[in-house]
Amino acid sequence: MNISHLEKITLTKHLAVMVKSGITLNEALSNLADSSKSANTKQILNSISQQISNGSNLNVAMEKFPNIFDEFYRGIIKVGEATGRLDTSLSYLADQLGQEYAIEKKIQGALMYPMLVLVATLGLGAFVSLYILPKLVDFFSAFQDKLPASTMFLLNTAMFMKNYGVLVFSAIGIFIFLLLVLIRLPFFQPSWHRFILHLPLFGNILKEREIARFSRNLGTLIKSGLPVFEALEITARSQSNLAYREAVTNLYKNLEKGNNIASVLKKNTSDFLFPRLISDMIAVGEKTGSLDESLEYVSQFYQNDIEETAQNLANILEPAVLVGIGLVVGFMALAIISPIYQLTGAIG
Repeated sequence: MNISHLEKITLTKHLAVMVKSGITLNEALSNLADSSKSANTKQILNSISQQISNGSNLNVAMEKFPNIFDEFYRGIIKVGEATGRLDTSLSYLADQLGQEYAIEKKIQGALMYPMLVLVATLGLGAFVSLYILPKLVDFFSAFQDKLPASTMFLLNTAMFMKNYGVLVFSAIGIFIFLLLVLIRLPFFQPSWHRFILHLPLFGNILKEREIARFSRNLGTLIKSGLPVFEALEITARSQSNLAYREAVTNLYKNLEKGNNIASVLKKNTSDFLFPRLISDMIAVGEKTGSLDESLEYVSQFYQNDIEETAQNLANILEPAVLVGIGLVVGFMALAIISPIYQLTGAIG
């Protein structure tokens, strides 16, 4: 049972408005369930409402649905209930969820067109390799004159694909399937998560996304009134990349020894995961007593950088992919037409 990210944002916003206007939590949840068009959402909200009627707090009632309301979400709710500022906590959550959703959509939007072109190109390449090139073998074999180098290369490729094309694409398909299975295995996931952070272009976006999430979540939890140690523990589990989850886990474990966040980041955490800017800004925040504001600044800085990088990535990839396709098509056209012109010239 699950609901979409956008639906969770809308639900959180509406719940914040209702609670702020004075409607009881139980009534607000019932109203949201009645107005929802999703059967899953209705069932989830009715279940939470029933538990609250039985005396549970909202954060406890949400524990039944950990895939929807993660520990970060429930932590903010818990603080809001404890301080009597549930409407404010819900507003914080709606803002944070909205920012994260916006980042994800910008990244997806920037990569959508290049990925579609790439998939179409691979599909066309497979069709040409398996059905068109093999037919060129007999055609070019009829030429008695010496063929141009481009045509010979195409002919050799055609002969290879005629004999082994099915095996090549079957092997590629099996490799992709095995990789998808492998990256879901617990013992392999940490290595895979570290590897993808080193990918050209994409790795930097993933790092910036994790840093923005770390700063935004930690800042929000501290601002809502949660102690730093507990906030770090929740933030660690909210990191989607296991390399960052491990780094933040080590961070709050080292705080038990009386260290502050900035000093631990500088000593024990790689600059690859957390650049010096992060520890410097956190150090300023810890000295001035405005750690939440420093973290918010860092989060906004990296969020803006992600948006700019994603847009630049799209601007770079789109023409690069089109140029690549044009070069391949031009090469094939030259390889096919050159011997035909050579033959007609000899006849003339």
